[in-house]
Order: sequence, then C-alpha cells, then structure tokens
Amino acid sequence: MDTLSIILKVLNIIGSLGLFLFGMTLMSEALQKIAGEKLRTTLSVMTSRRLKGVFAGFLFTGILQSSSVVTVLIISFVNAGMITLGESVGLIIGANIGTTVKIWLFSLLGFGGDFSINMILLPLIAVSIPLFLSSGSKIRSAGEFIIGFALLFIGLQFIRDQVPAVDPDSFFLQKILAISTNSEFVSLLIFVGLGMLLTVIFQSSSVTITLTIVLAIEQWIPFEMAAAMVLGENIGTTTTALFASIVANNSAKRAALIHLLFNIIGVIWAIALFHPILAGIHSLLSVKPSAPLSPELIPFGLAILHSGFNIANAILLTGLSGLLVKLSFIIIPSKGKKKERTHLRFINSHISSFSEISIIQAKKEVSTMAKNVQEMFGIIPLLLIEKDQMVYNKLLKRVQKLENRIDRMEEETATYLSRIAEGKLSKRGTEELQALLRCIDEIEGIGDACYKMSIVIRNKNELKLYFIQDLRDRLQELFSLVDHSLEIMDRHISGELHMIHMPDAVKAEKKINDYRDMLKEEHLASLKEEKYSHQTGIVYNELITQCEKIGDFALNVSESLATVR
Repeated sequence: MDTLSIILKVLNIIGSLGLFLFGMTLMSEALQKIAGEKLRTTLSVMTSRRLKGVFAGFLFTGILQSSSVVTVLIISFVNAGMITLGESVGLIIGANIGTTVKIWLFSLLGFGGDFSINMILLPLIAVSIPLFLSSGSKIRSAGEFIIGFALLFIGLQFIRDQVPAVDPDSFFLQKILAISTNSEFVSLLIFVGLGMLLTVIFQSSSVTITLTIVLAIEQWIPFEMAAAMVLGENIGTTTTALFASIVANNSAKRAALIHLLFNIIGVIWAIALFHPILAGIHSLLSVKPSAPLSPELIPFGLAILHSGFNIANAILLTGLSGLLVKLSFIIIPSKGKKKERTHLRFINSHISSFSEISIIQAKKEVSTMAKNVQEMFGIIPLLLIEKDQMVYNKLLKRVQKLENRIDRMEEETATYLSRIAEGKLSKRGTEELQALLRCIDEIEGIGDACYKMSIVIRNKNELKLYFIQDLRDRLQELFSLVDHSLEIMDRHISGELHMIHMPDAVKAEKKINDYRDMLKEEHLASLKEEKYSHQTGIVYNELITQCEKIGDFALNVSESLATVR
C-alpha cells in the first residue's frame, strides 16, 4: 500500500468517526429538546434518596447518550451548590451504569445478526424528512432524532468497512500476540492504558468502545485485550469531568475525584479477577473458556463485560460511598475552617454547551440574585433607625457591596445565557431563556433602586433632616408591603414555572400602588400644614417613589416567568 492510499484510508476512518459522532450529537440534542423540561423537573427531585439518584443518573445518561456529559453536569451542579457532594455519588453510580446502554444498542443493531439495521437506515431518513421540515418544534426534534440515529449507524458501518482485515501472519498481529504471551499481565496493563488514552483523546467512550469492537471483530486484537481496553475506557471517561472541575470549587473537585476513584478501584478488582470474568462471559455465551469467540459474539461478549463490570462495581462500592467521600476530603482538604462559597463558573466551556440542561444553572443564579436584592432591601429600614455610627457605616458598606455583586452577577448571567442561546434549544427552553434575561434586568433594577434609597438616607442624615414618628410608621408599612412583593417574586423564581400564581403578584403590587397614592395625598397635605420641612418632604417622597419602582420590578419578574408555557 502506497503513502497516498494510507493517507486516504486514515482520512476515511476519521471521516467515519466524524459521521458517527455527528449522528450521536444530533440524536442527543434532539432528545434534550424533546425531554428538556422533564429532565429539569427530574433534577429537582432526584437526589432526595440515593436510589433515586442512581436511577436519575442512569436516566440522564441514557437520554444524553454520554456519561461524560452527565458527570460534567454533576460537577457543575455540585459547584453551583444545587446538590451536595454526598448526593452526587448516586448520580455518578447511575451514570456509569447508564453508559452501558450504548454498547448493547450497537451490539444488537450495528454488528450483524439476524436483523441488520443497515437495511432500514435510508428509509428512516426518508421518513424523517417531513418531520424535520415541520413547523412544530417537538415534531422537528423527533425528525432530528431519527436522522441522528440513522447517521450514527451509517457511521458505524463506515468504520467497519474502513478498518482492513488483518492477515493472521502479519507482522503487526504477531507483535501483539508476542506481547500477550510473553507477559500477559504487562500486556493487560498496556491495553487498559490504551483504552484510557483513546478515550481521553476522543473525549467519548462511545467512539473508543466502537473502535475496540471493530478491531476485535477484524482480528487486529484478541478478545482478551479488547476486554482490557474496555476496562481502561471506564477510567478514561472520567477525565472530562476532571478537566471541568479544575476551575470549580473544592466540592466539585471532590465529586470528580470520587468518580475517578470509583472507576480505578473497579478496574483494579476486575484485573485481579480477569480470567474468572472472561470465563464467565464465555459461559454465558455457551463457548468453552479455551475457545475464541466468533466475530458475531465479540460485541455481545464486550457488552456483557461492560455492563457486568459497572453494575458489579456499583453494588460493591455503593456501601463504600461514605468512605470515598471521606477519602476525597483527605486528598482535597478544605482551606481553613471557613465554609466554601459555591458559585457558577460561566466561562467553563465544558458546561455551557449542554444548553437545555444548563438552564437549570441559569435559573439557580437568577434565584441567587433575587435573594441578594431581598437582603439589600432588608437593610433599608435599618438605615433609617440605626443610631450607632459604626453599625450604620457597616450597613451602608454592605449595601454597596451587594450592589456591586448584583451588577457583576447580572453581567455574568447575561453572558452565560447568551452562550446557552448559541446551542439548540427547544421552544420552551428558548422561552425560558428569554424570560430569565428579562428577569435579571428587572432584578438589577431592584438593586439600583435599593442603592438609590441608601444614598437618599445617607444624604438625609448628612443634612440632619428628621422624620417625625408618623412618617417613620408610614414608611415601615410601605417597606412591609414591598418586602411581601419581593417574597412572592423569589417564590416564583425558585419554584416550578407551572406553579406561578400571578394573582398574588398583581395583588401585592396593587397594594403598594394604593398605599403610595394615599401617602402622596397625605404628603401634599402635610407640606401645606408645614408638619415638616420641604427638604424632608423631598427625601420622604423619593423613598416612596423608589419603593413603588421596586414593586413594579418585582411584578415584571413574575410576569416574565409566567409567559413560559
């Protein structure tokens, strides 16, 4: 074979892998758009018990078609404080089991047998075209899923066709056999390392496992070494989450470490029991332990190994999950006694691409913004009555700090939402993203209004203006109404969108407006009666105006969220 032929063969293999990956990505994105809202709802309840977490991890991996994607999401959820380190263990276990679904799918449909999926791939694409051209988002997503499914198996077939058959007497095969016969344990470790390395390079265990099956079927490597590669792929798939955790907090780093430890420990005991495991696989396939597996049985043998390893490892290490958590704290200790602050990392490229699920994190951040403005507004009544100058100054600085934080959060969250929008979202996902963009703008407006009120109060004190008791009582009542409005806003942001009750928000805002109107009338009458100075009246009126603005902003947030249906 000349150099040009070799180059073309390599490019053909790379192109086949690209088609395979494109089909898998298209199928995964379509599933996210079809089931995105249900996935987000599942997330909110999935960690109440470890068994639920295992099931949720399995479900997410089955739908997203990638354990790497799911584990990176788990890391980001831990980093954002959405789930605890202990809760993440069940999800990781479930993700490891869920990743075995793909190899069974490939084995049953993609590598021969009585029924060949290749016979219906082009008809599937033909059927999907009307769906793909439909105006309905869910129907169009269903068409994308079918096209992705077909392209995945077309790519799989191309991979098989492009890998040449090996002459049993070839130099390459003889070298591999020599390694396995001269030092079986060393060769086992070499192929475990090879499986791990290829998974790190491709960042997809699906691609590596598919290549492993093809190489074994075409007799480039013996079944035993293919089995070793599958074990290594289980370690390699943890590296994506490890990379994602580099810029995260210590809790997220520990979650990534637990995932790595989980698979390393599993591979260690699997290597120790390697021959009994292979004998068990041969027995299940009704083949003598000493006899080689036929090409038709190799995919099923590797599928049994992959599933059996992950299920057995899950059963074995579930009871030791507490020990793994403790070990992660020893390896990654806390910095001092101060509790770590959890936050989102918007510039993490590993996370932002998973658009439909990333909305969960964005909503969590918007909820955090809402709680910050609630705290900010809660300081305003204290500024009016605080007599201790040192405490008063601390309160003013706290308002300034919260204002700066809210401004940064608004900018970073808007950037993050813009990055999510670059991906492919369902119609509901797009509506929710647009609603969140409006929400952060309104919440930032609340922060500005609170800051203006703190400046007004500061100026009042510097001018030594005095509020009579009646004014103070009226303002406290108005503050109470505004605070209730902010509580409703926070409840709507933190809860499920279908549970938003707009009459509560409208009623709260109407109470603020009605009370404002009454205060303004009283204010004009008091000025005429000269109950207080004109300057005092200006300060009082400005505080009323800003409170009314906050009520409007809070209602706008609820209205924005209520538009999502």
